[in-house]
Amino acid sequence: MKAEAKKGFTLVEVLIVVLILGLLAAVVIISINNASTDARQNTFVTNIKSFVNAAEYYRYKTGEFIESADPGQVPVGWEEFIEARKWTKHTPIGGQWHVADLDVPAGFTSCIGIGVTFDGSGETRDEEFMGQIDAKFDDGDLADGIFQQTGSGYYYIIAL
Repeated sequence: MKAEAKKGFTLVEVLIVVLILGLLAAVVIISINNASTDARQNTFVTNIKSFVNAAEYYRYKTGEFIESADPGQVPVGWEEFIEARKWTKHTPIGGQWHVADLDVPAGFTSCIGIGVTFDGSGETRDEEFMGQIDAKFDDGDLADGIFQQTGSGYYYIIAL
């Protein structure tokens, strides 16, 4: 009589399959995390462009520029031009939305910035992360261009 072969997997075979599945799961998680970061950055860029357009429309309709306000506070008179709930909650990348008077470049009478400030509470972003956002606007250099770092904030600059 011939001995029948056992059907099933050895412990080594099972461990190899578990190891392969673990590696695949790690790759997928990293990919999802990167996609999530890109999505947050792109949403931030879209939102800030919408706010800049609203500021320009405000100027067109009222003949005045929006005024600076505390972080997270809607500038006076701007409520009807934006969705206030989007402005008063945290930005997609953390921090709070902010309109600030900025240093005036040569040849302009005034300068405002629409952007984000980080006060140290909640999610804070570093220069590398914000440089990636700057690259979506212009050159990736936070020291110049249309999107710049100023103090504790990062602003889309509107020179007037």
